[in-house]
Amino acid sequence: EAVLLRFLRARDFKIDKAQDMLLRSLAWRKQYQVDRLLDTWEVPQPLQEYFSGGWHHHDSEDRPVYVLRLGQMDIKGLFKTFGETGLLKYLLRIEEEGLQRTEEATSQTGKPICSWTCICDLD
Repeated sequence: EAVLLRFLRARDFKIDKAQDMLLRSLAWRKQYQVDRLLDTWEVPQPLQEYFSGGWHHHDSEDRPVYVLRLGQMDIKGLFKTFGETGLLKYLLRIEEEGLQRTEEATSQTGKPICSWTCICDLD
């Protein structure tokens, strides 16, 4: 239900447009095997070490919080070392973890948690 609500909100509750968006999203996820990412892709240790970000508790509305410390990262170095594909996979993994955490928060709180919060620290 929460997934459908997200797509409906994104398209101002226009059912045809929300359905089209959902179907395109599902096709993209299948093409890039996003649903298998958490189970099949092992994050390289240096990427875990040098990518400054992590999950931290919940915000005031019980959404999971991810703190992304962009100011502490050597983005060019990460890009050069891991390439576009490696960084994309890692960002998709973070997104999938976020979706998993929203489901857990929904179960724990008994209310629908449909999103997570990302704080970008530029210092």
